[in-house]
Amino acid sequence: MTSTVVRRGDTDAAATGYSLSLDKGNTALRQVAPPVPVLRQAPTISLPGDSRAVSRARTIARSSLTVIDWQGSVHAATEVLGRLVANAVQHAVTDSRGQKVTVVLKINERDQLIIDVYDPSPHFRDFERALAGEQGRGLWVVQRLGAEVTWFLPADDKGKVVRATMPLGPVEP
Repeated sequence: MTSTVVRRGDTDAAATGYSLSLDKGNTALRQVAPPVPVLRQAPTISLPGDSRAVSRARTIARSSLTVIDWQGSVHAATEVLGRLVANAVQHAVTDSRGQKVTVVLKINERDQLIIDVYDPSPHFRDFERALAGEQGRGLWVVQRLGAEVTWFLPADDKGKVVRATMPLGPVEP
């Protein structure tokens, strides 16, 4: 049996969700996705877990962003997506023949673009250092492009999701 607990901070802050397993002897908390009210969502993009993934993601995303009527910067959004997919392929895919990277693009009720990149690894070592640009530049650049970056474990317990949330307006570096 699993119960989901959602902790909310300020009304403008993002919610952080946790799942607490109530199985006998298991008291570990694990981070899960907070619910996101979705207005529009593009079809799921399934990508190979190899070097072809980045260019395919960017190409498909351009048309997907048009389909869901994203009014923000398509250039910035495809750059953010490309960096997240590149990170997934480089750091999370261990066997490119069978593993995939999956992308979901959606717009929430605040007209923010949500970019979810699913990869096969449940770990994200040194996340804070990666955001600070101390371990590679990918996530640091993603933030400079205006995205808020988080990560969590999906409900099916397979891998992880790295989420970039992009505002509708201009990017302030």
